Amino acid sequence: MPSLYKGMRWLKCDLQMQTPADTRHWAGDRLVAGQEDAAARVYAEACYSQHLDVVGITDHNFLSKDFIPHLQRAFDEIERECGHKITLFPGFEFEAAGVGRGVHVLCLFEPGTDLTRLDSILTECGVRYPRENAAGQLEKSDRNLKEILGIIQDKHGGVVIMPHATSNDGIFDNDSISEWLQQDQFTNADLLAVEVPKPVQLMSAGYQKLLRSGDDCHQGWKRIRPIATLMSSDNKKLIDLDGNDKPTPNSIGYRYSWIKMSRPSIESLRQAFLDHESRIILPEDVTTDTHPARRVRQATIRSISIKNVAFLADQEIHFSPNMNCVIGGRGSGKSTLLKYLRIILGRDKSKDLDIGTKERIKRVRDTLNEPNADVQVSWVSAEGVEDRIVWQNGNPTVQ
Repeated sequence: MPSLYKGMRWLKCDLQMQTPADTRHWAGDRLVAGQEDAAARVYAEACYSQHLDVVGITDHNFLSKDFIPHLQRAFDEIERECGHKITLFPGFEFEAAGVGRGVHVLCLFEPGTDLTRLDSILTECGVRYPRENAAGQLEKSDRNLKEILGIIQDKHGGVVIMPHATSNDGIFDNDSISEWLQQDQFTNADLLAVEVPKPVQLMSAGYQKLLRSGDDCHQGWKRIRPIATLMSSDNKKLIDLDGNDKPTPNSIGYRYSWIKMSRPSIESLRQAFLDHESRIILPEDVTTDTHPARRVRQATIRSISIKNVAFLADQEIHFSPNMNCVIGGRGSGKSTLLKYLRIILGRDKSKDLDIGTKERIKRVRDTLNEPNADVQVSWVSAEGVEDRIVWQNGNPTVQ
């Protein structure tokens, strides 16, 4: 039962999304006063149709402040009606004029964070009121990246991502930031992630060396740890498909990242950024992309249920389809759990077992002779067929 599984799983994430509230950049239908709920519902349905699990709402200068509550309600409705949860990370994007001639910075915060507080954090980052000046231009921050990282990540517990790193107003835009400053900002160990247009393995040899920070990276540009790379739609419209049913640039579904998390949170993102080689996957082609969990076909033990036995209190444990780690103090039942698995899967009579192991297995096996003892294992084949193995009359039976 996947809904009961609370461990690590791959989630489809788009962490840089604009909404109709940002009228300067939105290319879709205009947001009409009084129609916010309807617009939010259409937006949420577009995210749902693209199977997104996590979205970062990052309108420039937090222009989505008043729209986010409508959007959150729409996502809640989708969850109630369709059983699919979409987690919303509130945030904003702004231009840091204190970095060269100005680069863009993306900031995300814990789901459910008070929006008034986020508004004040943006002000603390140097973006003044009103967020748009008399000429209709967005106000810029005069802070440098080190100051912004300190405010967002250290003081207020958010995360910073440098968006569209290789294009206009990105950290590697030579027209916006000089090379020495690019080097200084990029090698800052507190900067955890940048947004790129495609997976690193498809980028130029120079970018591969830079982003991987391996032995072949120029020593002056080498980071303490390689930086995490993300892909996002930076959407400015809803779903828009070309003649091959491929999402067009800046539409929902155009780009996204697979991120492995248990429960979406800022700390989960931070840990994924720090361990990005195993927790982040960037699709090479969104039209042929498949869920990471379905890319490796292998048999798995989905769950085990143990009831009415002497050595363990009633337990029902759901396993990850990948690596699992059973943690507990001495005498908590770690080894006993594995022995029940060994018994019901018919691996308790191997000739390779030593005498001591055989005796311990026998003691566990004897508990299955007790009245009402019940052990069941859910087994899923590599083809996705699920069988339930039930202990009955002293032997395992497949149902």
